[in-house]
Amino acid sequence: MLRLLVVVSTYRSRGVGVAVLRIIEAIAAEQGISRLHLLTTTASRFFEQQGYAVHQRGSEPASISQTDQLRKLCPGSACYICKALPFVNGL
Repeated sequence: MLRLLVVVSTYRSRGVGVAVLRIIEAIAAEQGISRLHLLTTTASRFFEQQGYAVHQRGSEPASISQTDQLRKLCPGSACYICKALPFVNGL
């Protein structure tokens, strides 16, 4: 689960968030992680532009639905979003 990605407002719309997200995705894929999950109340458009898909709350896997982030910390209005990562050879 991607828990937090924040770009200071003065650096938004300059590609910083996209660059950081690509690094996170590459590291996750290299470690054999096949999918990233997140919840957001404010950045669903940004993540959709990066290939993430919005899914109905309640459709997340049990390993995600049992996290404190989903159960307690994020409001019910938060969008559940996920993205399949490319397979990295050699893992």
